Amino acid sequence: MKAAALFSGIGGFCLGFERQGIKTQWALELNQHAVETYRANVSTPRIIQKDIREVSVAGDDLDVELQQVVLDQGEATDRRF
Repeated sequence: MKAAALFSGIGGFCLGFERQGIKTQWALELNQHAVETYRANVSTPRIIQKDIREVSVAGDDLDVELQQVVLDQGEATDRRF
């Protein structure tokens, strides 16, 4: 099984999935400090530091077959959403 993370933060959910054998294919997080911590703790091959409103599923941002992915959604800390 594969996973993807939206609002991944420092990667707690992804790390938990990884320890259970579920590989996160990509993660999305806007906060630079969270991205740095995520990279130090989780072996996800790709973390995208970008505003979710600017991410293209059909484009180069998320190159993965979505029907094979379980989405792990964190909490958006930016209340403008």
